[in-house]
Amino acid sequence: MHVAIVGGGQLARMTALAGIPLGFRFSFLLDSGANAACVEHLGQIVYRDQHDTPEAVYRRLGEPHVVTMESEQLDVSLLEGLAKCTKVYPPVEGFAQCSHRHKERLLLEGLGIPVAPFRYCETLAEVEESDFPCFAKSVSEGYDGKAQGRLNSFADRDALAAQGDLRGWLIESAVNFDSEVSKVVVRGQDGEIKCYPTVRNTMKKGVLASCYVPLEPLSDKIEQTLTDYAERIAAGMDYVGVLAIEFFLVGDQVIVNEIAPRVHNSGHWTMGSGCVDQFENHLRAITGLSLGTTQPIGASGMVNLLGTKAAPHALLPDNGRLSWYNKAPRPGRKVGHVAFTCATTDDLLASMQQFEEALAASDLSD
Repeated sequence: MHVAIVGGGQLARMTALAGIPLGFRFSFLLDSGANAACVEHLGQIVYRDQHDTPEAVYRRLGEPHVVTMESEQLDVSLLEGLAKCTKVYPPVEGFAQCSHRHKERLLLEGLGIPVAPFRYCETLAEVEESDFPCFAKSVSEGYDGKAQGRLNSFADRDALAAQGDLRGWLIESAVNFDSEVSKVVVRGQDGEIKCYPTVRNTMKKGVLASCYVPLEPLSDKIEQTLTDYAERIAAGMDYVGVLAIEFFLVGDQVIVNEIAPRVHNSGHWTMGSGCVDQFENHLRAITGLSLGTTQPIGASGMVNLLGTKAAPHALLPDNGRLSWYNKAPRPGRKVGHVAFTCATTDDLLASMQQFEEALAASDLSD
């Protein structure tokens, strides 16, 4: 089975590393001039020429059996053209909806799933005093806190506008939430759906710093609501592959914050946790195989390595599993992660905290 991945970052890397033991082979489509260090030696690397037709891209990729994507910031017309040549999963229509924040909100509204009050603005100049406080998010650009920001005043609005001449903004009322959680779900070609346990997230400057899955679940009501929403979203889009959904919890109320139509940072804890990790399950889904178990054997978690200057081998505890992405370090950049699994939630949180403190005290921290 030949799988082509549009993109060549760490998500493409970890997907390929999960697929090679299954006997799959890979090719990667990168933009001209993009750094391929993450996927070197994992398959054929193809650089896209702007004059290439989708048919030409398909041939240059080696005529793969299926194409998948590692990022939302892609040329949808290219994906539509590739879908005429071979299977593309996730399906292009649903992928395009999730890649545009306003369309994503309309999708969620149509499925009857709660979101924060929002409206669309072509430019930030349309933001009014009555909108404050709010969050402004570019509809098609940005990730990890980029091309978005909290607006409490016109000064905040103007400062965000000065960062770039972007068109199309989602203006969203600020939500005073109690916690932020994620749900990673996988749906197969036959419609089978499996959900991983709910992930508790810790953010740092708009970037996921760490997350964990405790042995003690949330209340039955909240857990059932999260699962119901995740399954409803996946089925409503006729989705195939792994999908991550970020939620805000406000008391017993569940509000969707964002959908990521791909494998996701908040699912990295699945690697080595005793369940079939998100990358293998994504490949199983898009190639028509049966889905693997999504239940870990213990409490599991993950610490992101943000700007870490070198692989922290000497700091690893005996229950820490390092994934290093081969990316050049720079402040705040995701260059790797460490996944943990413990017998109890208390042991897990203590182990993660000890590692984070050791890293902060080392000369490897940015």
